[in-house]
Parts: sequence; structure tokens; C-alpha cells
Amino acid sequence: MDEAQAVMIAKGRRAGALCSRIGPRHLMVAPDDLPAFRTALLKLGCVLPARP
Repeated sequence: MDEAQAVMIAKGRRAGALCSRIGPRHLMVAPDDLPAFRTALLKLGCVLPARP
């Protein structure tokens, strides 16, 4: 993720409420909020890769 994407996601109404910026290119999401965060990302046109 680049810095512009991190800013867009963090400022999004739904996704931004579920994450915190912890650096220019990094976001932190609580494990319990991850399903809702993934849904919010889809509405922004972004996809979070599945964990291996």
C-alpha cells in the first residue's frame, strides 16, 4: 500500500472508523473489526489479500 491509499482508507467514513494509521503506509485494525474493515474496503474499491 502506498501513502495515498493509506490516507484514502483512513479518511473513509466507514473504513476510517475501523482503523488507525500507524505510519505513512501502515494501518492497524483490531482483529474483531477485520470483517467489517474488509467490507468497507470493498466499497472503496480496494481488496485486502487473504492471510496465508
